[in-house]
Formats: sequence, structure tokens, C-alpha cells
Amino acid sequence: MNKKITSSIIAALMMAGSTSITTFASMGSGSVVIGNKAFDLTYANDQANASEIASAIIAGGEVYVKDFEGNWKSNITEATINANIIPAVTYKNDDGTSNFDVGDKDHVAVITVKSVSSIATKNVIYGVTAANIGLPTTVTLKLSDNTTKDVSVTWTSLNYDGIKPATYIFTGAYTLPNDVTGTKPSVKVNVVVGAKPSLADTTAAKLVDTKIIALPTVNALTLLNQTGVVAVRSAYTAITSTQKALVTKLNTLVAAEVQIVALQTEANEGKAENAAETAISFAENSKMDVDVTKANGLIQAVKDAKKQAEFSNRISNINILDEIVSKGNNTFKLTNYNTSVSGLITQEMQRTPAAAIGGQWCYAAVKDGKCGYYLNIGKTNQKWVASQEVYDNIKSQLTRNIDPQNIQNDSVKIYEFVELNYSDCISAEELNTMFGENNALSGKGQVFIDAAKETNVNPLYLAGHAILETGHGTSVLANGGTKKLTGENTYGVPVYNLFGIGAIDSDADAGGTSTAYKNGWTSVDLSIYGGASFISGKYIGQGQNTLYKMRWNALNISHQYATDVNWANSQIRIIKQYFDAFPDAKLTFDIPVYK
Repeated sequence: MNKKITSSIIAALMMAGSTSITTFASMGSGSVVIGNKAFDLTYANDQANASEIASAIIAGGEVYVKDFEGNWKSNITEATINANIIPAVTYKNDDGTSNFDVGDKDHVAVITVKSVSSIATKNVIYGVTAANIGLPTTVTLKLSDNTTKDVSVTWTSLNYDGIKPATYIFTGAYTLPNDVTGTKPSVKVNVVVGAKPSLADTTAAKLVDTKIIALPTVNALTLLNQTGVVAVRSAYTAITSTQKALVTKLNTLVAAEVQIVALQTEANEGKAENAAETAISFAENSKMDVDVTKANGLIQAVKDAKKQAEFSNRISNINILDEIVSKGNNTFKLTNYNTSVSGLITQEMQRTPAAAIGGQWCYAAVKDGKCGYYLNIGKTNQKWVASQEVYDNIKSQLTRNIDPQNIQNDSVKIYEFVELNYSDCISAEELNTMFGENNALSGKGQVFIDAAKETNVNPLYLAGHAILETGHGTSVLANGGTKKLTGENTYGVPVYNLFGIGAIDSDADAGGTSTAYKNGWTSVDLSIYGGASFISGKYIGQGQNTLYKMRWNALNISHQYATDVNWANSQIRIIKQYFDAFPDAKLTFDIPVYK
């Protein structure tokens, strides 16, 4: 019996201090092996563990100590030994118990298969091929560590014959998972082929299959087919269990039933959305709490989360008009027009309105009694395309942009109703900050204010309009206009057009340059004054003193600023940023009211 554990080596280790060197996947330095037990040195020399250590010594076995350089030494000879001599041990320290394998290596548990889940006997009808039996594609392995794993399985039978009623044995083949070793328990399943069916049973099953096949394909089903699908299910229900087993198209019937349920759900959702839409539209017009409450109740029946969120957002914006006019010195007024929204839309559709669709400009028009659109509406190379779909698309966009109900409750679009007459609302320094540096507009803040005051145009709007039309002062029209192939200015001198005046869709740069030359806008300053004068004289001074009225002139539809149905909306999305940057500016909102 070796009792040298408390002698020189351990004493030396204890004097070395508490710092230890730990090797990955092995016992730490300062460990003591006694037979098939091992202990952390601190644990071994703790008097509280003295009886446990004594028991290990009495049990017998060699004693080894791992010094603080990571070397194993014999407790008897104090000579360094090869770690391979160290036996497998149960190791203990203050943190608990763990295991190490022979050679001072981390213990790796061996996982084996205890059993494979059994599979119930499979009964199939006469004539079924092996490929159509429907055996499971996976089996479940019960492992020695009390866990389970599903693995893929393939089935084979040496003598299966689907037209010979009998019981056949199918054997499954599978591969063990990477972390599992040992033998693979066999897995088998009995397949029982039934008796050959009678002619009556076969005929009954084929009749149901014929009815199923006669149904429209799943993608072609509508709710009008619901009665037919129900009738086929009734026909299937009416036959015997033997006959049901012979029906081969049951999955097709089930898929049709699932589709009908989906269509019915969609229809119900549509009814819920329509009811909510009607209530919300009414509340948007009335702006009364009782109608808002009713609308809120109806949107709860809408299952589509995106649509419900859209409805909720519209409801939350119903009072947006009151919120806008309650801030600062803002006010609003209502202007009545002796026409209806639908009447104005009808007139506008007769004027070839434009919209960007599929990356190209389309101009809605009726030709030879057919609805369609023109491509490239310039004086030459017009192309006519008959398309009710595109015509209706443009009309739909036009409707969204004309109806005030689609604008006044939108926190951005409502700025289309801001009056654009002159207001002392911004300084030259502030405008110069808006313009930035190194572009055609840089440093022109005072020119814009002077021109705006002279022509009775809001300087914020005038500046925003110029920024939008020139791409922040970088466009061709803001930098001298078009040029010849030789590099000379088209008209011999540079001309400037900051507001896109005369920049017709077919050739905006050429048209804008021509207009600038005819008006003598040979400098940026002259273009600012000329553009302000044009906008004031042609529009703001003529009563079209909002972006909405510049685009949609209910009093004279032949006098409008653009053909683009989204023009006012696209303009205001940028110009509003400048209004918002100066909240102290007094704004007046002129809301149109149609019959």
C-alpha cells in the first residue's frame, strides 16, 4: 500500500502556490491520481476530505501527481512518467465530479442505439406497387443517452407482389448518425396485400374517381364550384369502406376542399374589408367620434394584419386637419366648387392625362371608341396602344390625386392646399443654407426673396420649386441650357430656366432652353425673376394659388400646370420639407369642397 501521497511531492506542490496550468481536455496541474480515483490537489489536502482520500489509498493502486509544469510523476520515485500510463479515473474537485479516459484524456461518452421504434402493419389494396405502399421515410432511434433521433430509411422486400394477396416483410436500411456507434438494430414492417376487389367495388370507386377528375384544377376553382366539391365528397362518403380504399384520387378531392375553404375565407375577408372601408370613408368625411368608433370596431374583423394596419393608420389620421391648423398661426378655409369629383375626373380624362407606368410615360386617351394610351406624346412619333388596363390605371391614379378626401387627411399631401402667395417667412441666409454650395442656386437666397416679394409668390415655395426642377441646381437648364455637338450654346449664349417652364415631356431640355432664350433669361438671376413672374402671372395671380389648383383647375381645366397626374403630390413631398424646417411661418390651407 502506497502512502507517500502526503510526503515530499505533494508538499512541494503545495509550496508552489495556487497558480495552475491546465491542459485542454486533460486534468489540471496539481492533480493526484490514486488507483482509479483522481483529485484536485486542493481538494486532496483539505482536512474535510481526509477520510475520502484515506479510503482511496486503502483501496490500493498506483499514486501519481501532476506537477505545475503539466508533467506526471510517480509518487514513489518522483520520476516523470508518460501520461499514457495514467488509468481511466473518476475526478473530483470543489466543482464536482467528472471522468477522464486512459492517458489523461477527456472522457468521451459512447452513444449506441438501444432500439428502433416499431412500425404498425401496413394494409394495402390489391394491385398496389411497392413504390405506392406509403411506408414511412424516417424511423426513430432510441439512444443510450436517453435521447432520440430520426433517420432516413429505405425499404426493400425480396418477394413483394401487389397482385398476390399475402403478408410481405419489408426491411429498412438506415445510416447511424455521426455521433452514434455500435450495432444497428434491424427494422421491419409487415405489408398485407388485400384480396382482389369485386367488380362492383371497383366500379363504385372508379365512379367517385371520375367525379373527382371532373372537378376544375385547384388553381381554377372558384366559390361557384363549392356545391360540386361538396357533392363529390358526399358521393365518396356514400360508398363502403372497401370501395373507399380503392379510390385513387382522394388527395385531389382533399386539395379541392382545402382550396374552397381558402376561397371562402378570402371572400369573408373581402366582405370585412369592404365594410371597414365604407365605415372609414364615412368617418373621414364626417370626422365625428361616433363614426370613428364604429370604424374601429369593424376593422377588428379584418384578419389581414397589413390591411388592418392600413385601416388603423387612416383612422388615426382622420383628425389630422385639426392637428395641422391648431399649431402656430396656421388657418384653413373651405372653397366650394359647382362640380362633383366624378365630373371633374371625367373632364380630366378627356385631356390625355399622363402617368409613369413600367418606366415610361403613358397618356390616357380614347381612340376610335377604344380606351388606351399614347407613348411619346410629342409632336412626332406618337404610338397608340389599346389597353383598358393602362387606361384604368391612369384614371385610378388621377382619382387618388383629385379627390380632397384622399389628400386632406394625409399629413404630407395636405400641403398641396397651402396658399402660395407671398409671406415674410424666411431669410436669405436660411435659403442659402437650403441651396447648399457649388451649384447654380448657391448664394441666390436674397434674389429669390426679392423676386418673390415683387411677384407675390411665397419664397419658400419658389425656392423649393427651383430645387425640385433643377435637381438642386445641377440640371442642364440650370447651367446654361442645351448645346450643339460642337459644344457651343444652342442659341449662342447660355440661358437658364430654373422652373421647368416650357420643358415639354417629349424633349424637356430643348423645350426649356427655347423658352429661356425667348424670354431673355441669360442669367440665373433673370431666370429667378422671370420664373417667379411667370408662375405669379399665369397661376398664383389667376387664383391658382395652391399646388392643387395649379394642377387641378376645376374652374378652367384647359389652364393647368402639368399633364402628370402625380405632379402636385411629387412636388409637395419635397417642398413640405422646407415648410417644416420653418414652423413659425404662417400658412393658410385652402380646402376644395366638391358637390
